[in-house]
Amino acid sequence: MKKIILVAAILAACFAARAQTPRFMELYADAIERLAARKGDKPAPDIETSEFSGRMLQEIMSAKSKDRNHLVNRIDNIRQIKFLPSDESDLFDRIRAVAEAEPYERLANLVVDGQSVRIYSAPYKIRRKEFLIFIVKDDKRLVCDIVGDVTLKDVLDLICKSV
Repeated sequence: MKKIILVAAILAACFAARAQTPRFMELYADAIERLAARKGDKPAPDIETSEFSGRMLQEIMSAKSKDRNHLVNRIDNIRQIKFLPSDESDLFDRIRAVAEAEPYERLANLVVDGQSVRIYSAPYKIRRKEFLIFIVKDDKRLVCDIVGDVTLKDVLDLICKSV
């Protein structure tokens, strides 16, 4: 059963890969593979991944999705990798190195409630963007990738509301 779920997740990631830059998607696939390998060994995984399609977000937030201009209707998908304190891999640093290169552009470095936040952006289709967000506090790290008809203001509003 676990193998079926893993295969389904990898296939979904492959079909949705058009939404993010190819290099980020390679590293996201690495995270999923690492997570699956760790779960098989039984020790607690040192990373967690999550993925939300725009449609899933609209169903979860059905009241807000009635407003056509609401952010929930403008997000294509969100992918996250949470690095737990026990993580000793270089995956976080590899993702950050991808963000520092083309086609990404660093838009902001800020501190929100004691958390260091870096926001990068890359173009995606017409009127769409990919935002790659790094949030670090102490030994906790999160990488969040948001794709859609989203602006920097939308991302900043999300970050300020969630912290």
